[in-house]
Amino acid sequence: MLALLAGGEARTLDQIAAGASLSVGEASATLMILELKRLVVKRVDGAFETPPLL
Repeated sequence: MLALLAGGEARTLDQIAAGASLSVGEASATLMILELKRLVVKRVDGAFETPPLL
């Protein structure tokens, strides 16, 4: 799933689920875990992306 976001382009939940061959529920749960680990961030528009390097 992180590979789908590695290009720096934000993607919607539906795009991520389709790209990872997961249901929307499975993708949502996985993204929540990745958010808690601060590996992805959810933007105001609802899309997900990897956080900028500090």
